Amino acid sequence: MNKQRSALTLALLILGIILSACKGQSGTQDTPAVSDATATPDLCSPQNLPIEVGKLNRLMREFDDISRVASNLPQNNLYNAITDLSRVRRAAEDQPVPACLGDLKGYQLAHMNTVINTLVAFMGGAPAENLNQGISAARQLHDQYTLEMARLLGLTVVVPATQTPGTASTGVPVTEVVQTTEPALSIVTNISQDIINIRTQPALDSATLGVLGIGLTATAAGKSADEQWILIEVPGTPGQYGWVYAPLVELSVPITILPVVTPAP
Repeated sequence: MNKQRSALTLALLILGIILSACKGQSGTQDTPAVSDATATPDLCSPQNLPIEVGKLNRLMREFDDISRVASNLPQNNLYNAITDLSRVRRAAEDQPVPACLGDLKGYQLAHMNTVINTLVAFMGGAPAENLNQGISAARQLHDQYTLEMARLLGLTVVVPATQTPGTASTGVPVTEVVQTTEPALSIVTNISQDIINIRTQPALDSATLGVLGIGLTATAAGKSADEQWILIEVPGTPGQYGWVYAPLVELSVPITILPVVTPAP
């Protein structure tokens, strides 16, 4: 009998421990957990906004480059150019942007659509009056895009009142905007798979000042006139500047807003 009573007491004790443990676990699960996950970054913050603008503007630069080529093509050779322009436009349509860049993307897509439609109309033999309207509308939208980008980045730009757009028979507008102030902070990052030479002149055969390591950054101070080279401050040597090849680096701001620097002879 005593043995049975001891066994029963032990069983009840074990059961009490199990129930107590289950109650503790249930209480923990019902209590809202404190997540240690970081908050979603604000893409419209001063630190992130130049990067987001740069993503959008890379597509605009590619579109403008194709437009310039198209402006020098004869009418019957425009099909491939229109195909390339349409590809970039689709990429721009699919590019996600934060709410603060909604107007910028709107101007971008409106400009792209106007240029493509004008080229298609030109191939179809549209009247000159219609083509001129398309050219004017595309130019105005490009200016609105540039001014909106400058506003977002806190820059001052001047759009010349009278321009000589680079248009040929295709009527593709090319608007030039004069930059009057430097961006507050422009950073280049080595995104290549090797170190990058920093050169004394914007040329591959010029002397080397130093190197920019893989994944490392430097402050950008300007660009060459053809936008193929970026002038940076040599890392670890304050006040000394050199040139890096633009296709090998990632720029935190659109290259179009960097001031043009004429290299010393």
